[in-house]
Amino acid sequence: MQAGISQALPVSESDLCVLLSNALENALHAAVRCREAGQGAFIETIGHEKGKKLFLQITNSCLPDVQFREGVPVTDRTGHGLGVRSICAISERYGGLTSFAAKDGQFTLRVML
Repeated sequence: MQAGISQALPVSESDLCVLLSNALENALHAAVRCREAGQGAFIETIGHEKGKKLFLQITNSCLPDVQFREGVPVTDRTGHGLGVRSICAISERYGGLTSFAAKDGQFTLRVML
């Protein structure tokens, strides 16, 4: 993990915790699935500020079965999918931007708040 952020962030501590915990939990589940499939697994987290904006990027290993609907990852697994919706809701609350991408066994979440 690499982070260069100040104590006075443009987002509440509780929203930042919800965002990070959901993103990292999703990354962990994907990395575990990769490991169980006999593949390498990793999670990389980067955070920094520029001006009054907070940028977060979480990249992790993933299997090629990631499905998207309207640019957002979706799942049909019971009890899953709420984390992504929470991430998007927090980003919208702060007028931020969120992007999700999966390519070549690597999933990337980018958030700007």
